[in-house]
Amino acid sequence: MEQPATQHTATPDPTPAVETTHRCRSRKRNGARCHLPIQDRDAGLCFVHAARVRKTTGTFDDTFDLSTDLFGPATPSFQSAEEINSALTNLVILVARGRLSPRRASVITYALSFILRGLQVIDHKAASAGDTFVIDIDSAVARRALANKQEREQREENVPR
Repeated sequence: MEQPATQHTATPDPTPAVETTHRCRSRKRNGARCHLPIQDRDAGLCFVHAARVRKTTGTFDDTFDLSTDLFGPATPSFQSAEEINSALTNLVILVARGRLSPRRASVITYALSFILRGLQVIDHKAASAGDTFVIDIDSAVARRALANKQEREQREENVPR
């Protein structure tokens, strides 16, 4: 005997739908997502989980891509000291706001110092390339200087002492 098919209507969820972009990205042990709103969009964590991460690890989560905040929308070419200076300025701002760990900032600063040093070497080579002097002494001038030297030496020998 076949039972009659009953229609199941979807009952509305009694909890209001929360936009997932505004919720904490942390998950509970059962896999459910935290329901608290995020404190900082870049971190993606609520104030409870952000404090817990900082307290337990004592470090920052350095997995976030901060390249647009650090270098701007375009990929930098680092062909001038101004570009490097701009990146260093943005780096200081990110560290001051607590979005970048001091350790990661020091690594980026170290790399930028090498790039800046390379630019200085390139600029120095370019500047010194135009300053090359070639001195061509005419053989007659050289012979005359040698003859003058020999005459002086002979006069000094002939001077009575």
